[in-house]
Amino acid sequence: MADENVPSGQKFYDNLLLLFILGFVVLVVSYTGWGLVEIFTTPSLPK
Repeated sequence: MADENVPSGQKFYDNLLLLFILGFVVLVVSYTGWGLVEIFTTPSLPK
C-alpha cells in the first residue's frame, strides 16, 4: 500500500509521540485552566 493512499487521520493516530504530546498538553491546559477558575471564583476570607 502506497503512502499516498493513507488518510491523514490514520497518519496522525499512528504517530504515538504526537498523541502523547497532545494528551499531555490537553491535560496541562485543562488543569491549569481549572485551577485559575477556582482561584478567581473562590470568595475571599472575611477579616
